[in-house]
Amino acid sequence: MTDADGPAILDLRGVRRALSAARGRQKLDLIIDAPDPGQLVRSLPAEELYFALLDIGPEDAPEIVAMATPEQFRHFLDMAAWRSSDEGPQPRELLRWLRLARDPDEAEGFRGKLAALDAELLSLLLHRELRVYDLTQEEPPQPENPGMAFYSPDGRFLLEFVGSGEFAAMRHVVEDLYAQNPFLAGRLIESVRWEMPTELEELARRCRSRKRWRHRGGRCSMRRWSSSRARSWSGPRKPPSTRPTPRWWRTALDSTIPTRCARSWRT
Repeated sequence: MTDADGPAILDLRGVRRALSAARGRQKLDLIIDAPDPGQLVRSLPAEELYFALLDIGPEDAPEIVAMATPEQFRHFLDMAAWRSSDEGPQPRELLRWLRLARDPDEAEGFRGKLAALDAELLSLLLHRELRVYDLTQEEPPQPENPGMAFYSPDGRFLLEFVGSGEFAAMRHVVEDLYAQNPFLAGRLIESVRWEMPTELEELARRCRSRKRWRHRGGRCSMRRWSSSRARSWSGPRKPPSTRPTPRWWRTALDSTIPTRCARSWRT
């Protein structure tokens, strides 16, 4: 550690102590008034930042959610959307936090958070919130509520919002998936037509459990299903910098696996 690093570490420790002592809006003021709020947010432990957001009120601090790293944001979703181990993720909470994280002026930052999410979680969200019509295979139907339906950016799908979350947030998710990679976004939406929600929920739960186990320094092996056989695998976590593509991109490329669990490390 250099002499220049010392004051920064002391300052961070002091800020963390101040955040712990502050209440509600005071926490927000401490972060926003910092010389570099983004750097401060990214330097905080994910759990500590999440509880600070709960104390402030997430709706009152969307700028802090937008500043969070993809890893911190995944922790937010993990804590907020999974109410218990026996329940699947709550679409309303997923969309709420996705809306809070989406800063129109920082589109790349939000897409980085989106790319870090597991394919199973995204697919389950799409399955629960949207009814998908493939216009290359069927005539355009008449949506029950035309005001809650829209076409995918490539014009291939008619997507009808049937969920309990936020329509605008869901539409933005679809648009941002396409902005990252139109082909792979189309494959992900196409999978909604044949994926079983119960299997997706079970896989999402297993992936979540694996990540939590690995976070504690353990090793975990899981099964990855295909239509004909199951393959088991296990292994240590590799550095994040070695993963060339987002989780949902790699999963969408494998059209032979109707139900699968995306690896949490890069291969």
